[in-house]
Order: sequence, then C-alpha cells, then structure tokens
Amino acid sequence: MVDYKALLNVQRIRALATTKSLLLTAIAFALGLYGSDLEAKPKKPITFGEKPTKEYAYTTIQQYLNSALIDPYSAHTKCSEVSERAWVWPGIGFGKRYGFLVFCDVNAKNQFGGYTGSKRYVFRFNGAEFAHEDIVPRMGLYTDE
Repeated sequence: MVDYKALLNVQRIRALATTKSLLLTAIAFALGLYGSDLEAKPKKPITFGEKPTKEYAYTTIQQYLNSALIDPYSAHTKCSEVSERAWVWPGIGFGKRYGFLVFCDVNAKNQFGGYTGSKRYVFRFNGAEFAHEDIVPRMGLYTDE
C-alpha cells in the first residue's frame, strides 16, 4: 500500500527546495548585475545659459500656447517672473533638468467652447533650449552642491 501522506510530504519538500534555490539564484544574479553599477559615475557638468528676459520668455510662451491650445485667443494667462537658476525632475528614469523656470496658470476654452479651469504650466529656459515640462513631481532652486 502506498503512503500518500509521505509521498505528498516528499513532493512539498522538493518544491520548497526548488523554490529556495531559485530565490537564492535570483538574489545572486541581481547582486551581480547591479553590483557593478554601484561604482561612482563621473558627474556631467551642469551648465546654465543666459537668463532670458521677461519679454523674451513671455513671447516664447505665448507662441507655444498659440500652437498647443484649441482656442489660444480666448486664453487667460497669468505667468510668474523668470526664476533664478533652478531644476526640475520629471520622475523615475529621468535625470534633473536645469534652467530658468516660468510658471503660468492658463484658463482656456475646450472644443465645446467652455472654459476648463486653470491649468499650471511649467516652462524651462536654458540658453536656446526651451521646454514645456509636462509632469513635474519635484523642482527647486539650484544651489552649488
């Protein structure tokens, strides 16, 4: 007669041993794979272009909004002054982006002709570089580190 309880226990022990060895192998692989990345990487030098004038910044932003909004001529726009040197961090997988920031609250009409409510836009200037930073979970003023 076959002892099914004993057979079942043996199968459980084998499954546990296999799971344990797979787990240890995965940990060893992860440590080996990421262990090489722990070395210090040389930092890329941070460069800032010339700070844009208020007029240049507002003109550039208005040109961007004219191309991005459905009805740009109905938009109510309130923008901040051009910040000092600053950084924005778009999220995991991205590095910090440096420049001078301008924040704008824009209330514009949608395709149905109704106002949507103010939306915050963050614009970054760095020399000739201009960008609308769509998602900004973190930002701050730049200090020499």
